[in-house]
Amino acid sequence: MYRRLLPCLILCTAYQAYGQLGRADDKLLYKLMKNYQKVLPPSGHENGTVVVEHGLSVLHLTGLREPDLSLTTHVWLHMSWMDDRLSWSPDGYEGIDKLTLPIDSIWIPDIVLYNSASKDDGHPEKGLVKINSSGQVSLIQPEMLTTYCDRNTGVFGQPLLCRLKFGSWVHDGAELDIVLRDNGNVDINNYEDVNLSWMLEGAFGNRNIVTYQCCPEPYVDVTYTLKLHRRFIHVDSDLIG
Repeated sequence: MYRRLLPCLILCTAYQAYGQLGRADDKLLYKLMKNYQKVLPPSGHENGTVVVEHGLSVLHLTGLREPDLSLTTHVWLHMSWMDDRLSWSPDGYEGIDKLTLPIDSIWIPDIVLYNSASKDDGHPEKGLVKINSSGQVSLIQPEMLTTYCDRNTGVFGQPLLCRLKFGSWVHDGAELDIVLRDNGNVDINNYEDVNLSWMLEGAFGNRNIVTYQCCPEPYVDVTYTLKLHRRFIHVDSDLIG
């Protein structure tokens, strides 16, 4: 009888020891993900609204097609929001106050590029997010985005205006609000001026609230405007004729 019970006792003892001596981050991950439903949004603030802070960093202008004025821009998208289901007390997990998780393991705002001129709508599908113990989720995603510029601009020496408009695809402003990071200032600290035809003169963001006759709910978007100037190209007169 004892011999029959011995393997079970060994396994039970080992399991108990693992539970007591297992890594703190393993325990924390199990605690956070055990009942987590990524298809459901966080509970939001007191009024139930999830607030997403949105920002943009411009790295360089990849190219501008003259026939249709479509601009491809290499950017970093910044988003952060609170998810109370992903909060914990660091004291209970050996002082761990941050975690890094795959994007597809948690709820992500359905914020897309409304005026995309390509198949890429700017919605992150792969990569990592950082989470701190307060439940704040931070996402920085590199993207190559293509949009159309305003045909009524860029003439007679005026800047060409190219806009990137982001908003929720499904949720109205009462369910998901979007606010601008850094008061709408577009980050150009890492911008590389490599485009031979166009130069970036400035960039700024605006938050817009729109209501429609059909629906009383507000709809929120953040729109970033890039101001481009065509470079002056000097032609040596000795090479003409």
